[in-house]
Amino acid sequence: MNERDGTDRDARRRQLALFRHAIIGELDIEKLPRGERSARITELAGRTYELPEGSTRPFRARTLWAWWSAYQRHGLEGLLPKARADRGALRALTPTLRPRRSGFGKKFPHARPPR
Repeated sequence: MNERDGTDRDARRRQLALFRHAIIGELDIEKLPRGERSARITELAGRTYELPEGSTRPFRARTLWAWWSAYQRHGLEGLLPKARADRGALRALTPTLRPRRSGFGKKFPHARPPR
């Protein structure tokens, strides 16, 4: 990894934190009773959002609650995506799982990656 990759990764993490804050930000505009906050989160979960990279997707209410809670505890820092603990490490099947995978593609042909 060079320095530029780290800078780009940090910029993307900050961009995602700001994106998450834009979604849940209206929950902190005023002091809301718990029932009203729950109703607003349910409403927000019913929407589809355009992510910073351009794709669209909905978010479950549970995810929005987690973001709101993290923001309450840690501010904008709490909304930063967590880096993988195993980043850069080889992720491979253990020797005990290797025999189990043989035949998997025959049993589940729809699960194969596209070619």
